[in-house]
Amino acid sequence: MVDRKEPDPGKVRKELLQKLENPLGFIGEKRLSHVCFRGEWTSVDELMRKAKRGPGEKDRVLSSLRERLDEIRCVLRDEDPTKSESITLFEEAVAVKRAIYILRNGVLDEEDPNTDMKRWLRYGRSIS
Repeated sequence: MVDRKEPDPGKVRKELLQKLENPLGFIGEKRLSHVCFRGEWTSVDELMRKAKRGPGEKDRVLSSLRERLDEIRCVLRDEDPTKSESITLFEEAVAVKRAIYILRNGVLDEEDPNTDMKRWLRYGRSIS
């Protein structure tokens, strides 16, 4: 009989934090479609539309997203969330990180749902 122990929540938390610190750690990871933005759960798509309203709004959205990413990092680093809370926070952080990347680099998704995948495949080929 195989002994299947649950992984240590602290170890899981550290592994997730390490993945989060990777600059492109959001690629290929499960992510949430909503993030906590200025205290309210908001769709990432809505944030993208909001950021398109102008450079000032884009800067405000980016600033708020960076603050949220810092909050998540602090919780994972300094507090003791459960394994499931850590995973949920990580998935939210991945969505936030991806949104920051898209806004900062001016890469907004188009109508074709495969555009994002194609872009990452091209990028992967370019660095290999």
